[in-house]
Amino acid sequence: MFLFQQSLFPEPLSIQSRSVQFLRSLWEKTQAEGAHSFETAMMESTFLQQKDLDQVQLHLEEVRFFDVFGFSEAAGAWQCFMCNNPEKATVVNQDGQPLMEGKLKEKQVRWKFIKRWKTRYFTLAGNQLLFQKGKSKDDPDDSPIELSKVQSVKVVARKRRDRSLPRAFEIFTDNKTYVFKAKDEKNAEEWLQCINVAVAQAKERESREVTTYL
Repeated sequence: MFLFQQSLFPEPLSIQSRSVQFLRSLWEKTQAEGAHSFETAMMESTFLQQKDLDQVQLHLEEVRFFDVFGFSEAAGAWQCFMCNNPEKATVVNQDGQPLMEGKLKEKQVRWKFIKRWKTRYFTLAGNQLLFQKGKSKDDPDDSPIELSKVQSVKVVARKRRDRSLPRAFEIFTDNKTYVFKAKDEKNAEEWLQCINVAVAQAKERESREVTTYL
């Protein structure tokens, strides 16, 4: 085992080397009475403990990994959103064509302690998230959200008293925070992924235009 570790490094390993220290600690543990063999300890050490897996998943959720990547049953592997949804790639490259549209509930706060959800019709197209004042796409438009001004998009953290929160997500701009709720968790995930893709493209387009003017 030591020779295998040495083959991985160009310089000679010493007793202070991290890999050598790791092997030493495993060996010392197996010397205790009733302990597993050194070979068994080596095999078990290659698998993450449940607490480690939980920490990894929490970190991935914090950096919104699952907003951009998803597991493809067909491919049997993790792929980016565009790889799993190639039809979206065509639409997002066509200015003015809706990347996604449908009804969402918007959280509105009139006073400090009075909050309610209002259903509105939203259209994600070009550099904007457009929304009507009512439930129909034929209703008058309201002020759109400029995607190039969006700072981040994330799922609202689950609260013990509100089981519907996994359906909700937030959009943060320079001067305002929007909270929306989809019909179910899957629909919320689709909105999150599409908005993240559209925001990235809007920022890239704005950066390209600034560079052109310079």
